[in-house]
Amino acid sequence: GSKNNRLYSARANSIFVEDEIIFNNISITGGVRYERIFLERKDWGNDLNRDSTATSIKAANIKVFIPGIGISYQLANELQLFSGIHKGFSPPGPGIDDEEEVLPEESINFEFGTRYNKGFQTGELVAFYNSYNNLLGEDTQSSGLGSYVQFNGGEVLIQGIEFSFGNIYNLNKILMPVTVSYTFTDARFKNNFESDFDPWGKVYYDDEIPYIPKNMLHAKIGLAKNSFKCFLRFKYSSKVRTVAGKAEFTNSNSINAMHVADFVIKYQINS
Repeated sequence: GSKNNRLYSARANSIFVEDEIIFNNISITGGVRYERIFLERKDWGNDLNRDSTATSIKAANIKVFIPGIGISYQLANELQLFSGIHKGFSPPGPGIDDEEEVLPEESINFEFGTRYNKGFQTGELVAFYNSYNNLLGEDTQSSGLGSYVQFNGGEVLIQGIEFSFGNIYNLNKILMPVTVSYTFTDARFKNNFESDFDPWGKVYYDDEIPYIPKNMLHAKIGLAKNSFKCFLRFKYSSKVRTVAGKAEFTNSNSINAMHVADFVIKYQINS
């Protein structure tokens, strides 16, 4: 019964140059990518015969330069500082609404952190700062009506911090791998606009973006010996908004926190 008999196609040409410079304990990696993307959408409406002429053809030609640079400094054999700044880019599809052009999503992404490696022991602490222009949204089945219309959401700032740790302990010839990771994310719109997309609606400066949890935690502990392995895993995501805003969480504008635990047993029968 669908009237959306469409065919999307894309053709991309990409070239990149990258170089790494090492000086004593400092490593610098820089590069740039040039990409040209040709997008096309043919629409037959409710006509199921694709041998016939499409009732609508829309095309877009996108050209973009994407630079980036990363720097790392080896403080000691086990400890490293690193930082980087990169341009982000996400092309839109050819679009659904012929009256409104959907712009590519662009961003500047900055990170700074430290990394630790010693034997089986690893750790990382990273702060990130991502500034978006023309944030791309899409009306999907899970967060809309399922029309898959794309649209822009203006300026957005996503910042936060990530921590991870992992180690493998030896308990009388039984190995016990342990990993834990935590992410704090603050994601907000940085302009005022009004959208037909229900989860955004009427947006004001500094409104929180829906469906992005502020806190995420993942932990895993296991036991392994010879052919036998077992793992207990736990994942937590904090309560999220279903509509952009700054108001207190209610039953009508949020989804409760999620707790997921699972237990896995593996046995290697033979090679």
